[in-house]
Amino acid sequence: MNVAKAKMRQWMARALWPGLCLGQYAVAQVASVEAVTKVHRLASSQRAPFDAFVYVNRIPEAAEADETAADFAGRIFGRLANQEGRILLKVPPGMDRRAYLGFKTFLGSEGDEQVQNCVSCHAPPAFTDGQLHVVSEGGTPVVTPSLRNPAQRKVNLEAVLRTKMRAAERKRAGKADDLDAACGLITITEADLPRLVAFLETLNDVPNAAFRKLIIDAEVLDTSAGFAEARVSRERKRPNVVTLLADDLGWKDLGCYGGPVKTPVLDKLAA
Repeated sequence: MNVAKAKMRQWMARALWPGLCLGQYAVAQVASVEAVTKVHRLASSQRAPFDAFVYVNRIPEAAEADETAADFAGRIFGRLANQEGRILLKVPPGMDRRAYLGFKTFLGSEGDEQVQNCVSCHAPPAFTDGQLHVVSEGGTPVVTPSLRNPAQRKVNLEAVLRTKMRAAERKRAGKADDLDAACGLITITEADLPRLVAFLETLNDVPNAAFRKLIIDAEVLDTSAGFAEARVSRERKRPNVVTLLADDLGWKDLGCYGGPVKTPVLDKLAA
């Protein structure tokens, strides 16, 4: 009987050992990421103030495999609305209200798919779709450059944005048919420019130690102030009330609340 038990223990050890080793390796890998940054459950390798903003607010980091840029933006808008409504939206040092508004401008219009602005070709986290696009009249297709680390590349952000604004106007007017259709979806005003520049500046990387401090020092943003124009615009419109009846649906199931179910239309309503 003792011999049988001993053989059983040996068999179980041989069967379970590979799995235990793999599990220890996986834990070691996770620990190594967290040990370097000293940030719990950090999966992203990006280290900009924007990434700290994404981390502290649990904003969707990337689009799903079959998700369009517009739907991805809608999912982000839903999460932002959730954080704003609960007065939990936090911004790290280096990102203020102006940059936050610039992020919204970057994503496009809340509810209007004809205004996608930058997100159609520069969606997070890489801020490039890696595709070929014609972005200048008479030009040849070029790969979309990443918007990350503009300071390292000494990019004049305002000048670039003004060029995009002019191209968008010509595309919509039918005077630049050779430009990609995405150019016509850009609707940026003069008032948007400083906000958008402020947001793009949050894409400059910082050292690991500084990144951890960005997360620790993040503060709640009072989104009730500085939104007078948006409030007036909403008040001028007639209210729209939609009642949805669903069976066995928990609020955590919706995508805008971080749930596992893709609900792009409901996410846009939440925004």
